[in-house]
Amino acid sequence: MSARTLSRWVDRLLRGPVTIECPHMEILGRDHEPPVFTGPGHIKIGADTKISFFMHGTPRDGSDAFRKIVQAQKNPYEILQQFRVNAVGYDGTEWSGGWTKLILGEVQGNGWSLSGPIHRLHTDAEGFGVSDKSSVELVYDRPLRLPIPMNMVKTVFRDGKEVLSSRSSGTKTVSVIDTIIEFYCSADRERVWVVADTSRTFPHPHLENWISEPLNLLLGEVVYPRLRARNFGNGKAFISLGSSSGAPANSLTANILRQRSAPGWRALLEPV
Repeated sequence: MSARTLSRWVDRLLRGPVTIECPHMEILGRDHEPPVFTGPGHIKIGADTKISFFMHGTPRDGSDAFRKIVQAQKNPYEILQQFRVNAVGYDGTEWSGGWTKLILGEVQGNGWSLSGPIHRLHTDAEGFGVSDKSSVELVYDRPLRLPIPMNMVKTVFRDGKEVLSSRSSGTKTVSVIDTIIEFYCSADRERVWVVADTSRTFPHPHLENWISEPLNLLLGEVVYPRLRARNFGNGKAFISLGSSSGAPANSLTANILRQRSAPGWRALLEPV
């Protein structure tokens, strides 16, 4: 197994603040209705990992659009009154931002300044670079205290000069019923990758969430992947990006479980 699909997305989406310029964006209301707003804008992934969008929108019908905004604000828990955001980047990538709380800014004529949060950003991937196995790939964007061996560095010297250097990740493989789950760290040990093939017991779309649940118990805190790939095995994949699960918890349980001397620490991740 290997984290094949996500390799080209990590540098693009996880390294520092990122702005995705979008020549075309849409704000949608109910299903099967035309867009409420269209126009250019951008998606911003901040240094705090939170995702938001900004758009110069043109309403299909100004009075109807304003009425929908008022209804959404008055009924924040009525999902059918809320908005969704879709966008297309300059490279042709189509992004779905899901449900959002639309914030109306300055209005000048037929140009409306719009913004809002994006809780999770989604896109499809296919073709070159996509895993050919039905599997999931997850990236946790901070170190996790798991019993994963250290990364290995191999250096070859000839006549006192370095002629070859290679680096490989430490890995930990766990077999659970009919599924093999592989954990490994990035070279800088700032991220943890998890790869697992689907099976009859662990199918899509549940596997990507079931992997994190034991980690919540093991670490005594809420842990979830920031970047996910759901590989369907037919050359296509579904990519999902969210915000970070945050800094490690300071709870007593978490602190105890992080101690290497804690009884049974390694046994918690051993197959039974």
